[in-house]
Amino acid sequence: MRMAAFLAVFAGGCDGSGDEHPSPVEPPASRHSVPSYRTIDRGPVGTVSGTVRWRGEVPAAVEVTLPDGHPCGRTRRVPSVRVGPTGGVEGAIIVLEGIHEGRLPMGGEVRFAFSDCGLSPLVAATSVGATLRFQNDEDILHNVRVVGGRESWLDVGLPTRGASTEAVARAGVHRITDDAAHPWIEAYLYVTEHPYVAVTGADGRFTLPRVPVGSYQIRLWHPGILDGGAPSSGRPSRSAPIVLARPLAISEGNDSPTDFELDATSVEAAGALRP
Repeated sequence: MRMAAFLAVFAGGCDGSGDEHPSPVEPPASRHSVPSYRTIDRGPVGTVSGTVRWRGEVPAAVEVTLPDGHPCGRTRRVPSVRVGPTGGVEGAIIVLEGIHEGRLPMGGEVRFAFSDCGLSPLVAATSVGATLRFQNDEDILHNVRVVGGRESWLDVGLPTRGASTEAVARAGVHRITDDAAHPWIEAYLYVTEHPYVAVTGADGRFTLPRVPVGSYQIRLWHPGILDGGAPSSGRPSRSAPIVLARPLAISEGNDSPTDFELDATSVEAAGALRP
């Protein structure tokens, strides 16, 4: 299906370092008043599954040059988009919109770990109220900074191995960076009121189980694509996020297969690259 059939949404922002960056697009639930999500344990349900694939030439990775003597080496390679051998796109968010009741929201803990001069996971999703843990697993200073929209709501240094900090997940799309001379480190967290959100795996596949029967909108969100340039901060330039959406009907006991395809057209639709 051509990309013109979808909806592309993007927004700009700032990382606080003096260099402009596109900020994540917040889910509509964080911008508008919507009915509260209600947990129910009965009623007819179905499933959504599918694959996100990349078509055409995959954008090249970006090489970030580090100062002499940096503990992480001379350069760091940052993939623009993670595409597997069969074309599946890893790290895309799939979320249902217009859903106000269903199974329990996600709970527990989402753990982000600094190790090998990087951060993992690079993209994660959870529900409001889940615990977020950021932990330093190496002997290098890291400083975790979390920005949602234009608000920086967490900025904590993790100076030594084993140092950690916790926070409570709030609705929206949040950009996570490391401001301790690690400009290549960047991750994203997508938080919803409900549990019907997933992150594609290495093969590009996703599943949303036990979805109440009804009509919704299914949305794909993917971080913007990197290019080879970098502003004075050393952080690579990134396009606005790629956002695609279309209607989806769920019927009882059935799987509703839904595939997405990304290519250069979807990147162009998201907006011009900028530092």
